Amino acid sequence: MEKIFLLMFGVILNNLCFAQVTFTINSFSDKYFGKLYVADTIEDFSKGWIAIYDNQTQKMLFKVNSDESLRIDMIKENPIITKTKRLHSDQYFVIHKDYNFDGIKDFAIMDGSNGCYGSPSYQIYLALENGFKHSPAFTELTQGYCDLEVNYKSKRLSTFTKSGCCWHQYSEFGVKDNKPYPVKIIEEEYEGTLTVNYTESNLVNGKMVTTKYSKLYEEEISKEDIVLSFQFTNKKKMQIFRKDRTLFYVFTDNSGKIELIYHDGFSYQIQEKSLKFKVNDTEYTIFDDRIVAKVSDKTYDMKAEAATRLGTITKLAIVRVDNVKIK
Repeated sequence: MEKIFLLMFGVILNNLCFAQVTFTINSFSDKYFGKLYVADTIEDFSKGWIAIYDNQTQKMLFKVNSDESLRIDMIKENPIITKTKRLHSDQYFVIHKDYNFDGIKDFAIMDGSNGCYGSPSYQIYLALENGFKHSPAFTELTQGYCDLEVNYKSKRLSTFTKSGCCWHQYSEFGVKDNKPYPVKIIEEEYEGTLTVNYTESNLVNGKMVTTKYSKLYEEEISKEDIVLSFQFTNKKKMQIFRKDRTLFYVFTDNSGKIELIYHDGFSYQIQEKSLKFKVNDTEYTIFDDRIVAKVSDKTYDMKAEAATRLGTITKLAIVRVDNVKIK
């Protein structure tokens, strides 16, 4: 008898914990309001739906269902929401803003947690003259991405996604005929070395043109690692630094893109106070205030801007590295 009582008590207790709740969302518009139905408030994610209604007619305009992935942990953590059964529009279930730049606010309705790393995802409905229409093209920009931002000044949409620590993608879209189209996509990948590799695609004359380049991963280089660095009047930059017991020479353009990176072997001239190395047919000599490059019978003397100089080449007399011969 005691076992039966405990079993019945457990069933009753479980039913009390299981709560189906409908919340009202009415702070985003004077014309519309929303309702959020949560099937189970025990877990942080639940089945449910979100519907948008006309304030004047009380008629439901459209409804978005979610299969066990509505993120409701924020609701549970707020006792005021739990008590009043009311949500605010800035609590990410309903977003009311203009996505297609026609001057009329559209709707993004949370459909679950299909964004990157379980972030909220949305179904987007565009405003028409006689109601709203679901847009698969705009909706796609919220599925698998971390965010969808709207820039009304440039009339561009931007998204971001990533995979782990070392791969990121930034995308920018224009809008034409109520559909987004890519205008710029940048992928960056860090492979555990000193460089970050980029693949950049830009819309040029109706076609996406792709270029690849690399930049230094500046976080890997401390001030203590730098032997000598300076810039030129055209904003290009030269850096000589050590990483562990290896010396590196890096020359970048005015946007930070690497034009030359070298570490195969150097010679440090103590009397001349210079660092020399050769790449193909070009011999480079680095001084504290300039770079001298010799190609066949031509010599190029590139003077640094004095105010940009950091360090001195003479540090190589005492710095321990394996790829520099001292002469």
